[in-house]
Amino acid sequence: MSITVPTTKGSQSGFTMIEILVAFVISMIGLQGLISIQSYTLGNAQGSYYRAQGITLLNDIAGRMSANPEGVSQGVYDNFTTDNAAAAPDCTTTQTGCSAEDIAIRDLNAWANNFNNVNESQEYSSVLPNGQGAIVRQGDGSYQISVSWDEMAWNTELESGATREVVQVSLTREINILIPF
Repeated sequence: MSITVPTTKGSQSGFTMIEILVAFVISMIGLQGLISIQSYTLGNAQGSYYRAQGITLLNDIAGRMSANPEGVSQGVYDNFTTDNAAAAPDCTTTQTGCSAEDIAIRDLNAWANNFNNVNESQEYSSVLPNGQGAIVRQGDGSYQISVSWDEMAWNTELESGATREVVQVSLTREINILIPF
């Protein structure tokens, strides 16, 4: 017994142009989703990098201050911002060496250089976009060190959907320096 399949003259074989276009549109929607996820991930990775740099800068000046308690007791580190750094004294070539005040000024200058384009050079630029650093002596003798910078962030509170905008991010650390008597 044999089975025969009826065929009609206008039977279709293969894909039509509409089926190909629908498959293409679906593929493009999926690809657009992957691209947006990748962009979001890269933005978060950049923010993590900036936070790591900010923590490094906080720890850097805190360590410098801890290593120079005499400069701290002289008040050289008090109420400093990276915008008002004095030029570093060239005391390393003298026979007397650097005083505690000289070391503090060199520390502050080196720390401030991390926030500024040194000599407006393209070879050495700020580690944080629009970065600012500040050291403030508190009433109890402790120091509050802060680092801030601009970063791109997602604004999801808009009715039209999420957009990226610049926000100011800050990290703060409070330290107490033991001053020898």
